[in-house]
Amino acid sequence: MPAGSRQRNRYLPLSGPALSIVSINIEGFSGCTAEILATMANRFDILCMQETHIGPAQHRPTIPGMKLVAETRHRQYGSAIFSRPNLKIEEVWTHTTEGNMETIAVALPNVSVTTVYKPPATAKMQEEIPYQHLRLQCPQYIMGL
Repeated sequence: MPAGSRQRNRYLPLSGPALSIVSINIEGFSGCTAEILATMANRFDILCMQETHIGPAQHRPTIPGMKLVAETRHRQYGSAIFSRPNLKIEEVWTHTTEGNMETIAVALPNVSVTTVYKPPATAKMQEEIPYQHLRLQCPQYIMGL
């Protein structure tokens, strides 16, 4: 065994491969943004984005090397979740409240990832986040707010 290899192996995950999740307030999705994210796409499994600023009449966002799993469209707000193309997504759920609070959840076989966006004009959480979509028997990751 090479010197130092025992030290490195001590930090490997014990329960299987790790899931890497990134959450970013993108402040407007563009082709330039997509190019930058594409250069980093091999570093994470799931990308949660808030403030995409993509309205109903605009093209769906794309990032080379990733697939768009779900999105909520809004000219001023908007959210999206991307994943690696080979990641198994079992279920997708989206919800937007009257106050434009956006929630997107994706269920994988053993974990659920949720992104929540609350617009800045909303002084406080006026509505409870609808948790009925969460799989309570597996770990939950909630991003945003």
